Amino acid sequence: MSARLIEDEDVVEVGLTMHDTNYSIDFCLHRLTVPRDAKERETMLTHHCLKLVRGFSEQHRAKFIGAGIGKPLFDLAPHICSALWKELDIVAMVLSVYMQEHGFMTPVPPAADEQADSVVRKLIMHFGPRHLIRVQIGFRNLVEVDEGGLIRIVESLDDYRKTVREPTWRSLLKITNEIKTMGTKIAFFSSTPQGGGVALMRHALIRLFKLLGVDAKW
Repeated sequence: MSARLIEDEDVVEVGLTMHDTNYSIDFCLHRLTVPRDAKERETMLTHHCLKLVRGFSEQHRAKFIGAGIGKPLFDLAPHICSALWKELDIVAMVLSVYMQEHGFMTPVPPAADEQADSVVRKLIMHFGPRHLIRVQIGFRNLVEVDEGGLIRIVESLDDYRKTVREPTWRSLLKITNEIKTMGTKIAFFSSTPQGGGVALMRHALIRLFKLLGVDAKW
């Protein structure tokens, strides 16, 4: 899914494309009149996109595994990825959709449905057998966490803080401050870089430490 802000109007064009890993099976294009306040606009866009995805899933008895989020939509609604994960169990990935492709500069941003179609074709290349994210090996054979940062499941420390009691959160902050004061670096080693529990743990830990300002890698 992606979006395009219509110039000189309080309107955002939202496009969604559904793909079954072989073909694009459906799409929709909506124009939303949005408030000028950025926070209110984000809330409206996020709610609208979740409503469309949930409605399609219920109508067609389909379960979405992943969602490609065009960079323009992510800029307008930066918490849409975490909302998709928390509410619909969908792994969201932020991808570029225009401006520069194959060395050519796009003078005019494409319509939102064209952006969405581009995003979904890029998204499916990151999924392998059994609908699992492909393992990406980077520099010095390090496993790229979250496809090199493309996957976004949580966006802020509040997403973590809401999952624990206040004493636990204060203890975490205390330990974090001690680690940063001592200049300690953290590295994770695992023989199973792909899968369910390990993959989710890797994302949660690395993302949390980065948000807290701790130098951590997998």
